[in-house]
Amino acid sequence: MRALVESHSTSGFDDFVRDKGKGLIGLLAGPPGVGKTLTAEAVAEIARRPLYMISSGELGSEPESVQRGFDTLMELAEAWHAVVLLDEADVFLVERDDTNLVRNAITSIFLRRLEYYQGILILTTNRHASFDPAFKSRIHFYLDYPDLDVDKRRILWRSFMARSAASGKVTVDVAEHELEGLAEFPLNGRQIKN
Repeated sequence: MRALVESHSTSGFDDFVRDKGKGLIGLLAGPPGVGKTLTAEAVAEIARRPLYMISSGELGSEPESVQRGFDTLMELAEAWHAVVLLDEADVFLVERDDTNLVRNAITSIFLRRLEYYQGILILTTNRHASFDPAFKSRIHFYLDYPDLDVDKRRILWRSFMARSAASGKVTVDVAEHELEGLAEFPLNGRQIKN
């Protein structure tokens, strides 16, 4: 992923159509609290750009409001040279069908905007829904995050406890068997951190 991000700003590749296909689009899928937002933060850090985070709900639910919202989002991201994190992008990625014309219009608007976006855009989804096939050619990288297993939860517990202890604000004294017990609880990374 580092190579993709670093090469994005230096790439001389150009599409046959002016200003088309110059963006870097990533899709991160998985349950809450497994590292999707952290990955987007890392991408912004690698690119040395600010991260602009927005939820799909903030763009609206009608085609006209979604189009205006995307236009504003893309203008701001371009002006700030920001990496954009569009959280809960399922709404825009869903496969078009013959029954929901409003959803089809929103998906079409999103596809058009992706085609001409020139920055770095990270999409996240908590669901493995059936995505519209047209997105496959527009997504440059896809990462699927599994649920955290016991070993990963143990690592997170250790890490967050060490950080808390290092801050000097909290005394952390947890025996190894207690840590093992904590790791057995099916918590996600956000829940462990809190």
